[in-house]
Amino acid sequence: MMRPEMPMGLIERRPPLETQQSTIWTRRQQAVCVRRAYKKYGQSSNPHVILDGLNMTVPKGCIYGLLGASGCGKTTLLSCIVGRRRLNAGEIWVLGGKPGSTGSGVPGPRIGYMPQEIALYGEFTIRETMQFFGMINGMNPEQVDEKIEFLLKFLQLPPASRPVKNLSGGQQRRVSFAAALLHNPELLILDEPTVGVDPVLRQGIWDHLVHLTKDGGTTVIITTHYIDETRQAHMIGLMRGGKFLAEESPTSLLHKYNCQSLEDVFLKLSVIQNRGKRRRSSILHDITAAIAVPETSPVPAVEALNSICDNTSEMSGEFGDSISPVPLSKRMSICSMQVNNVEMELPPEANIKMSLFDRCKLYQSHHMRALIWKNFLWMWRNVAVMMFIVGLPVAQIVLFCLSIGKDPYGLHLAIVNHETNNKTCPPTDSCELTQLSCQYLYQIELRRQVLDYFDDEESAFRAVKLGKAWGALSFTSNYSISLKERMDEGQSTPDFVIDDSIVSIWLDESNQQISTLLRRDLLFAFQDFATTLAATCNFSTKAVANPIKVND
Repeated sequence: MMRPEMPMGLIERRPPLETQQSTIWTRRQQAVCVRRAYKKYGQSSNPHVILDGLNMTVPKGCIYGLLGASGCGKTTLLSCIVGRRRLNAGEIWVLGGKPGSTGSGVPGPRIGYMPQEIALYGEFTIRETMQFFGMINGMNPEQVDEKIEFLLKFLQLPPASRPVKNLSGGQQRRVSFAAALLHNPELLILDEPTVGVDPVLRQGIWDHLVHLTKDGGTTVIITTHYIDETRQAHMIGLMRGGKFLAEESPTSLLHKYNCQSLEDVFLKLSVIQNRGKRRRSSILHDITAAIAVPETSPVPAVEALNSICDNTSEMSGEFGDSISPVPLSKRMSICSMQVNNVEMELPPEANIKMSLFDRCKLYQSHHMRALIWKNFLWMWRNVAVMMFIVGLPVAQIVLFCLSIGKDPYGLHLAIVNHETNNKTCPPTDSCELTQLSCQYLYQIELRRQVLDYFDDEESAFRAVKLGKAWGALSFTSNYSISLKERMDEGQSTPDFVIDDSIVSIWLDESNQQISTLLRRDLLFAFQDFATTLAATCNFSTKAVANPIKVND
């Protein structure tokens, strides 16, 4: 079957295809490769977009200058590269792997990261700070000491015995810079390292970074507000509004835009970006008008969409987006939906084999050693704080036991004693087995509880319901006689005698703790009453004791 010939206009507009290397291979060969990065903060209904479809490529062994105004997303992008934050969409490849994936080493000793904020322990000296980060990165003490001597001279730092909290802001930033350089990482990420630094020292830092990339093969990503100082970088990325305006070498940008300084290049690209935003708005209006063309005239609609796609391609070319040309029919479908949502081939995850021991390993030994050393050193330097931390729980326990932990006393009990008509019930020390209820009530009073006497059970119950008493006790009129007969008769005691020898108790269960303690006091009071009565009558106290003995 003969293939249909393509129109001459399409042949002229289609550039020749170029053979490219595998996308998977090229992305893994870069030090950092970011594709279609999207990051937002806030609620989904009103998001604040920080990174908007950003692409970034950092070759290995180069200095990459990341330039942009405050709030354009530089720090967010760097924190995503080191694995501190995650993208909402898109991909990041660092040193051949994804940050946070198994075996990638990121975050880890393969990266040296100097954040924008001062992330140091103020109580530590400069030497102790270097020793801590050295242990975190698996360095031995000899290597750490050797690097400390070099970094102190190179960064013009005070003596190593000076605490970090006593340093100026610029000196603290240099200590943070030294911690990032300490372990010779493969990728060095520096967020504004030259802020507040002497110009001579700033030039020395740049010379050292050039030396690291040239001789050590280290890759450096650096952000700075001093735009012109990045002329020494191999490549720079100009970032604005969550996107890259350009990503080329400084010399190429100066030559391409015919400017004398990188600030002028940045200004010109910013103006072009603003102009492009206005043109996008106009193009979207044209798309809406083209879609509204009636179906009876398809040819004008096709021509309108072709014209719109041409404008879109022209506009994208101004920003160096490198959008590959596509056939006419496909370009129509792209424009009718979204130009930027072109799916690209994504490299698969690296299949890294790990032993069972490595999978079950919960922590690194040198990490744990560094953290224990840091915490012990902090406690040694803050004895007063440690005494407060240890002493506060002890003081709380003592105060609790003194104020709340004691058993409650002074609890009111409603007493209905039909055995005696008197409101008072004095106890007797003789062996007379009369008014035994008074002796039992006396044992309750010894436990510092308050007895309120009532004439009948109904009034006692009313006091409990109204909260005036925590319980009610009722004694029958022949309580003492029935109790004596019960002890004499034993198993042959009639049931009505047993019923008359029982003390009826009702407790308010609204407070479980108090009701439980009252129940305990009433039982112990009866045990003391029986023991005292047996001793007074010359009976063996063991005969009335609890038949359970707990041995030590």
